[in-house]
Amino acid sequence: MKESIDLNRSESESDNNTDDVTPIFAIDDSAKGRVSGPTRRSTKRGWTSEEDKILTNAVKKYQGRNWKRIAECLPRSEENRRNDVQCQHRWLKILDPSLQKGA
Repeated sequence: MKESIDLNRSESESDNNTDDVTPIFAIDDSAKGRVSGPTRRSTKRGWTSEEDKILTNAVKKYQGRNWKRIAECLPRSEENRRNDVQCQHRWLKILDPSLQKGA
């Protein structure tokens, strides 16, 4: 067990033995990957062609206006369902036939 440090004592009164203290932020554990910053999702999964078809049909049905309803059309369990933002992004950035890709 390490001895606690009294922060109220002056530097001359304190023990100057800091050889065994390593600041937490300086530890570089490259085996774990990222040292700082936001963590990434480990369960990232791609869109299937079946999901793309269902999304396209749902966007036509709701005219691309109610993204929460559109997301509910996709078959997934409650905790694993695509959300409205994911569906809107997939449609507006990838599937929308009016997109000019490569321009």
